[in-house]
Amino acid sequence: MSAFTDKRMKKINELLFYIIVAEFLLFGSVWAMLGVSGKLYLLLYWGFVGLALIKLCIQRNSWKEWLLITGFGIVAFFCWRASGDRTPILLMLGVCCSKDANLDKLIRLDLVVRIFSSAVLILFPLLGICESQILYQGGGRVRRFFGWEAANGMGLSFLVICMDWMYLRHRRFRWYDYAGILALTVFIHLTANSRTSELLMLLILLIEAAEWLAKRYQVKIEGYRVWALGCIAAFVMDLSSFAASMLLYRFWNEKLMALQGFFISRYQLPGQFLDAHGLTLFGSPYNPDIYDYLDILFAYLVLHLGIVMAVMMFGLLIRAIWYGIRRRDEKFLLYFMFILIRSIVESEHFNMIYAAFPVLLGIAVWNRDTGGEENAV
Repeated sequence: MSAFTDKRMKKINELLFYIIVAEFLLFGSVWAMLGVSGKLYLLLYWGFVGLALIKLCIQRNSWKEWLLITGFGIVAFFCWRASGDRTPILLMLGVCCSKDANLDKLIRLDLVVRIFSSAVLILFPLLGICESQILYQGGGRVRRFFGWEAANGMGLSFLVICMDWMYLRHRRFRWYDYAGILALTVFIHLTANSRTSELLMLLILLIEAAEWLAKRYQVKIEGYRVWALGCIAAFVMDLSSFAASMLLYRFWNEKLMALQGFFISRYQLPGQFLDAHGLTLFGSPYNPDIYDYLDILFAYLVLHLGIVMAVMMFGLLIRAIWYGIRRRDEKFLLYFMFILIRSIVESEHFNMIYAAFPVLLGIAVWNRDTGGEENAV
């Protein structure tokens, strides 16, 4: 293959990747807003999956890489069939299509697409084109989330906007950066009231303020070491959150069940799910007759998607942390730390329909170079 043809195929490969990511995110927005279902939904969904399969075929994989893709695909297929959840398929496509992906370009694309979709999801209900979603919870808590499917889905969209903002402007925050993120935080609090997202958005402000103070007072800190430790600590908390929920259910179940509150209910569900479905290799479906949705990441992986997928995800998460450490990539580690922190109590962000986070795992899998100082901030 000539150098010109090779360069052109690489550009096509990269462009197709960005189209796939953008379309999945936009498709998720339309699905949430209009409640698309039936044949139209399946046509759009499998059309995007087809584009991803084309991307896999033209990205020039070695035979070892094809083995990896095939193995991941088989596991994802069995998990999808056993759990009734399409997340394993979308997770596999997000990871395996990320060869030659440029993270800086991906973040910029994600920011543009997410701002556009968020504007549509807010404006359409206000204009009466679709119904505005409002949820009334105990204690007089009112949550308005416009065209999103769930209040926390709106919180996730705005959190990712702030994370993208943080990635692109890290260590260069000015007063308007702080004011912008604070305004988005207040807006989320007054509408969707997604407390996990609000706390993480405030954490972004604290981190950037600490970076500014360190620079002002000439405190020398190797940022990649700090955020590597943050990733490791968050990963341990992800595991501990699942372990704690199981221990509480087994040994302090009566006291746990006596406690009230939505947050406490998250720690009740894993044990109940285990009693109802047991442990499986490739997962179990949710029971439509009872509420057994699993928010905690490793509870969701181990119990709902199965032990095999949980082991694979454990390896991918470790790989991503190690990738950032080897490259001394401060911004990658900082961004990934927020994903891991959210995973303590949430899980839907690993679905390509909601976010492009699986791509970060894929970047760590496909890029094996050590990088070095040039990647440090």
